[in-house]
Amino acid sequence: MEYLLPILQPIVLLVLFGIWAWCIADALREHRPWIWVIVLALVPILPVPFYLLNFKLFGARADGRLDGYLKEERELRDLRRDAEERDLPIAHRQLAEALLRRGQPEEALRSLGRVLDLDAEDVSAQYLAGVALLAVGQPAKALEHLEYVVEQDPGYRRGDGRLSLAYALQGVGENTRARQEIAAAAESYLLPEAIVRHARFLRDEGQHDRARTILAELLARAEEIDPLEIRRHRPWLRQATEELAALQQARRLESPGE
Repeated sequence: MEYLLPILQPIVLLVLFGIWAWCIADALREHRPWIWVIVLALVPILPVPFYLLNFKLFGARADGRLDGYLKEERELRDLRRDAEERDLPIAHRQLAEALLRRGQPEEALRSLGRVLDLDAEDVSAQYLAGVALLAVGQPAKALEHLEYVVEQDPGYRRGDGRLSLAYALQGVGENTRARQEIAAAAESYLLPEAIVRHARFLRDEGQHDRARTILAELLARAEEIDPLEIRRHRPWLRQATEELAALQQARRLESPGE
C-alpha cells in the first residue's frame, strides 16, 4: 500500500480542492450570505463540511441557518398534528402552505383536497391548489383553480393570483391571455416579477421607452415593498436593474449624440 500513497495523496487533494471550489461557485450562484463566501474563500477545505451540511445535506434555508430549518421542521410537525386533531379547513390550509414553502407540492395537494372537500369556495385553498398543480406539472388542472381565484378576487395577494394564472395559461398554450394577465398584474401592483416580465414583452414588441419607464418606476419604488417579502422579490429587482441597464445602453448606441 505504501507505493500507492504518493499517487493517492494528490488525487485526494485535487478532489477536496475541487469540492471547495464548487462550494464557492455554488455560494455565489445561489446568492448565499456573503459571510459564507468570505469564509470559504479565506479558509480552504475546512468550512466545506459545514456548508454542505447547511445547504445540501439537511436542506437548510437560503440564509444558511440550520436552526431555522429545525424550527420549520417542528412547526411542520405541529401543523400536521393540528390538522389531524381538528380536521378544520384552516388547519389543513396552513399545513399545505407550509408544505409548499418546503417544496413538497404533492403532499400539499393532499391537504388541500381535504380543505376543498370541507369548503369548495375557499379562495386561498383554490389558489394554493393551483400553485401546487403548477409545481407538479399539471397546468390544465391548475387553470381551473386559478381562474376561479381571479374571478372571485382579481387582486388576490396583490397580483399573485393573476401571475399564477398567467403561468397556467402559458402551460396550456394560451399565450395571448397569459400576457394580458401579466400586464394586468404589472400595471396594478408593485409586483417585481410581473413588471419585469411585462417589460420584456414590451421590449420584444419594440416599445423600449415604455419598458424603460416601468422598470425605472419599479426600482424607484423598491423601498415600498414589504420587508417580509423582499427576499422573494430581490432576484427580480436585480433582473430589473440589468434589464434597465441593457435598454439604456441600447438607447445610447442608437442615439450617440444625445
